[in-house]
Order: sequence, then C-alpha cells, then structure tokens
Amino acid sequence: NDHALYLHSSNSTVKNNVFYGSISGWGVQTAIGFSGIIANNTFAFTRTTNSGDVMLWDVASGNISVQNNIFYNPPGGSAVNTYSLTAPSCILDHNLVFGGTIGGGSPCTSSNTSSANPNFVNASSDFHLQAGSPAIDAGVTLSGVATDYDGVSRPQGNGFDLGAYEFPVDKAPVISTVAASNVTNNSATITWTTDKMGDSQVQYGPSGYTNSTGCNTTQVTQHTASLTNLSASTTYHYSVLSRDSSGTLASSGDFT
Repeated sequence: NDHALYLHSSNSTVKNNVFYGSISGWGVQTAIGFSGIIANNTFAFTRTTNSGDVMLWDVASGNISVQNNIFYNPPGGSAVNTYSLTAPSCILDHNLVFGGTIGGGSPCTSSNTSSANPNFVNASSDFHLQAGSPAIDAGVTLSGVATDYDGVSRPQGNGFDLGAYEFPVDKAPVISTVAASNVTNNSATITWTTDKMGDSQVQYGPSGYTNSTGCNTTQVTQHTASLTNLSASTTYHYSVLSRDSSGTLASSGDFT
C-alpha cells in the first residue's frame, strides 16, 4: 500500500493510467536513474498523506516531462512534488490541475497549466470527459501516446485531449469504390463501400439530383442501391449517401 508506480528506469513512458483510491505513497514516484515522460494520465482524489500526485526524486538519468495530465483535487493542493531532484531538463507542460496548483520546484519549469473543472462523466467513478470539457483538444501532440486508455486513437478532434481518455468524435463514414453496373435502358445498380457501418441511399437525375432512392436503413459497409424507371439514351448524374448509426452523413462526389 505504498506508491502505485516506483520507477528507476530510463527512457520510460508512463501513459494512459487512471490513479485513484487510497494509498500511502504517491501515484508516481521516480527515483535515481529515471528519465522519460509522464503523459495523458488521470489522477483523481486525495490518496496519500503526502503532498502531490507525482514525486520526482533524486538524480535523473535524462530529461523528464510531465504533459497532458489531469490532476483532480491533488493531495496537499499540489500536483507535482520534487525532492533533491537533479535533471538536465524537467518540463511540466499542458496539464490541468483542478483544486490545486501544478507545484514542481527546481529544476522543473511549468507552462500552459489549466485550472478548470475537467467535467468528468462521474467525478467519483467515471473519468471519461463530457462534451464541452476544457480538457478536450487542450493537449500537445505526443508521438508516443497514439491511443488512449480505451484504445481510441489520438487525436479525435483538433488536438490531443488531456487525461487518460480521448473524447470520441463521431466522424462521417468514408465512401470509396463507387461504381455503376447492370446498366440497361431504364435501370442501373449502384454500389459503394464505407469504412464504417452506414445506411444506403442514392440521389440522381439528368440535370441535378431530382430523384432519390428510398433510404435502406440497414447498417452495412458494402452498399447497393437500384435505380429504376430511367429514360433511355440519357446521361444521369448521381451521388451516394451513407449515414452512420448516429446520423452523421457522408456524401460522395458526382458520378455519371
């Protein structure tokens, strides 16, 4: 019942962890020989009688960076504590500290710290972010943290989110391999593929999209729609449409 992580290792990456619950030490304590990055973790609630969620201690073997983390009500009001730390560089950057300060101390420097409420789904048990959270898109891009705790790719929006969980953005299906086949004087079959499940519809007409097929609401990735009652010897333009289960619409370019 001491520290959650006690690290001497060099070139380490501590990422996508959720630290909460009662322990007697720190969420992360580094010791002689440590170097690396502590990134995109969520620390929640007072777990220790010591000040800080992170303790950086002793002689580091290289640079240390603490980035893109959320510290929620850190113990003693300070997110990061140091003791007898020597390191070539120690950066505390793009972190959110609610209910306290970033802390640190020599030789660490801090920048881009937010004090806003991260708006967890449930601050006592579910540390995913809600829509509108100030932690969304508020982080710095880190090549070593390509996914979140749930395996969701980063970033989902315009930038990395803070904390262990990336807020998922519902992206429209990507349409590809649009083709017409079985073309007759008055009918044709239109097929296409999407990268995620979606419904199927085609809009078409000889001049503008004046007609459309009924929407087949079955969610599929391989789509087929039939055009009927076409006029012979007439060039038709068409565009395919697919909506995912959330209603996010994708439309193709124009085809003939």
